[in-house]
Amino acid sequence: MANINKKRLVIRIIAFLCVVAVACGLAYIGKQHSILLDNRNATIDGKQFEASKYVRVIVDGNEKDYTEFAADDRDAVNLEGPYHTIKVVEMDEETEKVTKTVERKMNFGMTGAEMLSLPAILAESANVNLPLPQNMEQAEEAAQETQTDENNGTESHSANDSGKSE
Repeated sequence: MANINKKRLVIRIIAFLCVVAVACGLAYIGKQHSILLDNRNATIDGKQFEASKYVRVIVDGNEKDYTEFAADDRDAVNLEGPYHTIKVVEMDEETEKVTKTVERKMNFGMTGAEMLSLPAILAESANVNLPLPQNMEQAEEAAQETQTDENNGTESHSANDSGKSE
């Protein structure tokens, strides 16, 4: 009888460890990230990056849902999962002619929030991370204000709004 109890205990421990492993995997896959996209002049690792006059950012290849940035704009994007592709398209604002396109695969892992420099991505720098603002809530509020302010030139587009700014 003691042999059966040991076998049962081992099976229960293995089952428990399997459940814990699946839970950890699901937490990693489903982790939500707040990503601040910043189109301002930046210095990263001693290199100066000038803000682009007009860029379009496409996340995960969704061409219909993009965000446009003028110089000195910042916006927040919420993403789920660790792996994402960020495509930055530099354009002439008047003619919308593409001058440069850079696509970058990112792994956000278990980080909750990051700030990325769009000019550094366009320059294909190895490090594109900027330090987060002191108060993340203030940064997200500023990003929402920038998103709603039509005079700053930032617009967010999706298939549902027919190109109107939010």
